[in-house]
Amino acid sequence: MVQVQDVVDAQNRIESLGLKVRLGLHLLDRRGYFAGKDLDRASDLNQQFSDKSIAGIIALRGGWGSARILEYLDYDLIRDNPKILLGFSDITALHLAIYSRT
Repeated sequence: MVQVQDVVDAQNRIESLGLKVRLGLHLLDRRGYFAGKDLDRASDLNQQFSDKSIAGIIALRGGWGSARILEYLDYDLIRDNPKILLGFSDITALHLAIYSRT
């Protein structure tokens, strides 16, 4: 699970590159061993794709929970607002779903 210090460290490193960081609303949520409710995580991702001021999205962690949000993503919205989605591990589920549906 992402800890507050992990977020602070990542934010500091990214900002040291001259980039601005905007954290997802539900970034530190917990639901069992998942990073919050599926709908909330999907909502954060949809919001980030819709925000024209966001150039890229970085997932702090991987996890098979990524596959659980695929049905809640707005693929038309994502298609109309392409941007970098960076991550590792089971974020690949997001990469493949977005690639195939957009």
